[in-house]
Amino acid sequence: MRSFSAKLQLPLVLLLAMMAGFIQWYWLPNWQSQLLSERVALEKSHMAVLSEALAYPVVTGNSDYVAKLLDHTFHERDAWYSVELTRLDGLSLFKAGQ
Repeated sequence: MRSFSAKLQLPLVLLLAMMAGFIQWYWLPNWQSQLLSERVALEKSHMAVLSEALAYPVVTGNSDYVAKLLDHTFHERDAWYSVELTRLDGLSLFKAGQ
């Protein structure tokens, strides 16, 4: 009777090992890469909206509004560790965070 029980447990253990391998090496990496690509697309769209919102105040020289908007955006986005607005020649106009 004992060998019959072992014969039933062995396929179950093999099935569980195969499922764990599938999850660990195929499904989980695909799921994580999909989440990462969705997050990157969301951040890119947010940056596009932010750049459009900042275009006119930067051109007109409204630095108070620019600073307030970038500060608000920095505190709203928990994944960002710093926000910096620079000119084309590298001069920093606004910096928040590290």
